[in-house]
Amino acid sequence: MKAVEIKHFVEIDAFHSGGPAPEENKLDRYSRAIWTNKDRGVINCLSRETKSFCNCMGEKKTEADGMPKLETCMGCIHSFPRSGMKKCGGCNFAMYCNDDCQIKDWPKHRKDCKEIQQAFLDELEEKQRALPREPKDSHK
Repeated sequence: MKAVEIKHFVEIDAFHSGGPAPEENKLDRYSRAIWTNKDRGVINCLSRETKSFCNCMGEKKTEADGMPKLETCMGCIHSFPRSGMKKCGGCNFAMYCNDDCQIKDWPKHRKDCKEIQQAFLDELEEKQRALPREPKDSHK
C-alpha cells in the first residue's frame, strides 16, 4: 500500500474516532501540502506560520498563488497540475495523470479502492442513523 493510500485510511479512521487533535490535523495538512505541491506547499506553510509576526513571505506567497496546484499520480508517482488529473471513478480518491497509468495501477489499487468505497458507505450509513427521525404520523 502506498503512503498516500495509508494516509487516506488514517484520515478515515480519525474521522470515525472524532478526528485528530488540532496539531495533528495541522501537521497532516502541512505534510500533504509540502509532499504534493513542493515549492508552492513550502511557501504556503511558511507564509501561514510567519504572517502573525511579519510579512517576509508576502511576495513569495503571491508568487505561490500563481503556481499550479499539483497532485501525485498513483501510477507513476510523478507530480502533475491537479487540473489535468483524472480521479478513480470507484473511490474518487486515487489520482492519475492518464488512462494508461490508471490501467497499469489497477491491479495494485483494486483492493484499496473497494476498501475506500466501503469506508465511505459505512460512514454514510452511520451519519444516516445519527439523523433525527421524524415521528410517524398516526393519523391516516
